[in-house]
Amino acid sequence: MQRTYLNRIKTITPRKLKNALLYFYFKYHRAIYYFTFRIPIYNKKVEKGRLVDFIDWVGPIESAAIVGKGSSILKSNPKKIIQSCEFKCIVNTVDMDYLSPYIGNTFDAQMTTHVGRSNSIVPVLSKKLINQYNIKILVCNSTKSYRDGTVLKDYWDYFNNRVPFISYMSDDQNLYFDGDAKKYDGYALGITANLLRMLYEIKSLKKIVFAGIDAYHFGSAYSEDSLKKNKQIFYDNNAPSLDPLNTHGKPFLKFLFSTLYEINKERYLEVWFPKILKEHIHFPDELYFKYYD
Repeated sequence: MQRTYLNRIKTITPRKLKNALLYFYFKYHRAIYYFTFRIPIYNKKVEKGRLVDFIDWVGPIESAAIVGKGSSILKSNPKKIIQSCEFKCIVNTVDMDYLSPYIGNTFDAQMTTHVGRSNSIVPVLSKKLINQYNIKILVCNSTKSYRDGTVLKDYWDYFNNRVPFISYMSDDQNLYFDGDAKKYDGYALGITANLLRMLYEIKSLKKIVFAGIDAYHFGSAYSEDSLKKNKQIFYDNNAPSLDPLNTHGKPFLKFLFSTLYEINKERYLEVWFPKILKEHIHFPDELYFKYYD
């Protein structure tokens, strides 16, 4: 009996011990997430009918609105032009209740960063807000193949109970424009650029409206009170780096200008920005750049 017990102890390798500790570590955080963000404690098998390809799900639209938290929203009047679009997507965290008078109350999607397995910021809107603003799909800024699918599976496990559909970023080989940020003097393409890469594949698309996508030329759109109340789930304006204008803002604009130039060689695709941004950004003198008040 004693020898058998000792043999069992010997079979507990450092690897097995580490895996066991990680299992309890992640379950601890899932419990914290449940009480803090209402994220399910237990994983759920992926339902193929609900884990969908973004481009197929969106379908043949002619207009799309991409809405962020940039404070140009408060300096312009984008609500009407946003709500006139066939497809409307929130990118990352946006204080919906605070900004709804400026952006409206009906949206189709939210695209966010993926979520780490422990102690991470949760950018996805609450189920209450998702229902309130009629959001039907959450899009993870990660591919099905990244880290053998574990990142997307975590996203599914955390948020499948909030929306009818979960989607993901298309692989580079399925998109005309690749994700090499070095071409645009950056180190990673952000969510808005990746969303654009997929929208570009929709050949019927003729118009994209940007609201609150300021390329870090303004500060956050949130009031100080809002930031304090939600600091655990809303990103700080400088979250990408100490110098977000140069690491994310300017590379994004280079990506935007370059890709639109290429697309408009073959088909017309116009983009709309608030006029206020013309004071800070030197937009190309092209007819497909349009501006609203």
